[in-house]
Amino acid sequence: MVKLLDDYLIKAEEFKKAKIKIPNFNQDKVIESTADNPVWVHFGGGNLFRCFHAVVAQDLLNQGELNSGLIVAETYDDEVIDKSNRAYNNRFLSVTMKSDGTFDKELIASVAESFYFNAENTEGWAHLTKVFENPSLQLTTFSITEKGYSLRDSKDQLTPLALEDMQGRSKPKTNMGAVTYLLYARFKAGKFPIAMVSTDNFSENGLKLQEAILTIAKAWVENEIVEQDFYDYLINPKKVSFPWSMIDRITPNPSEKVAKLLTADGFEDTEILHSQKHTNIAPFGNTEEVHYLVIEDTFPNGRPALEKAGVILTDRETVNDADQMKVTACLNPLHTALAIFGSLLDYHSI
Repeated sequence: MVKLLDDYLIKAEEFKKAKIKIPNFNQDKVIESTADNPVWVHFGGGNLFRCFHAVVAQDLLNQGELNSGLIVAETYDDEVIDKSNRAYNNRFLSVTMKSDGTFDKELIASVAESFYFNAENTEGWAHLTKVFENPSLQLTTFSITEKGYSLRDSKDQLTPLALEDMQGRSKPKTNMGAVTYLLYARFKAGKFPIAMVSTDNFSENGLKLQEAILTIAKAWVENEIVEQDFYDYLINPKKVSFPWSMIDRITPNPSEKVAKLLTADGFEDTEILHSQKHTNIAPFGNTEEVHYLVIEDTFPNGRPALEKAGVILTDRETVNDADQMKVTACLNPLHTALAIFGSLLDYHSI
């Protein structure tokens, strides 16, 4: 049996017997490089991140196109960090489920650091602030679900927490207030450029992120919490960009069936965590084979060679066309039809 905390370089043959692909880099060296020169922060440490963004980073690390690992900032559930990420040295197993019933398994070690990012967690708050003050940081990506960006309720009124954040009298409590705080730290450190890339699954995601950040920042200017120059920094695309994206990869909750098959193949870490906040996460993630990530190519501080890991870089119009193709024509409607008629025909999974 092999497990995530095994030295995969020393036990390479044992992982091979378990049919698990291992990294061809030394995770300890990646962690050291990340501490000095962070490049990529990701907000949201869930299953989609693990089976997509982290795999993209691993592909680039394997190719020598990236020297720094991912820094994960989980904004919702501290147990994801304490009991899932850190318990396994920020490693996990990506399981790609193929149409013929077979699995591709890869040990992912591209995450260098992980933190619960919340005003009440002083460790994560201080560390992410320091990371954002570093000029080497090029991009942040997000997978926090659409509601993670929201400052308004169902009646389009600002929520009490949003109003509290806009007053600026204490550490922000909304995701968008907290991210605006980090951008202000970056502004004060030297007005360094950065790309803020929403990769959540809804249309015009970059616009929603931008509008939320600017709503907080404008209120801070009006309440004389920050200077007008900070707002000007945020609306200057040569300093801060908000690229649009389209993402597609079905990544359901970890499967008990998959866990049993992994155990049979010789992999030990298969216990699924059901957290107090109802997050379902495990030392492995199971995902579909077909996937797409299309991003508007606007990165004012440079970027990793994402295209070498299968990411499509293009202009905003093409991103929007890809999104419309997915939402209105080729993907979402077909998934809905398969679910409805599959249920009628007594199929229990797609």
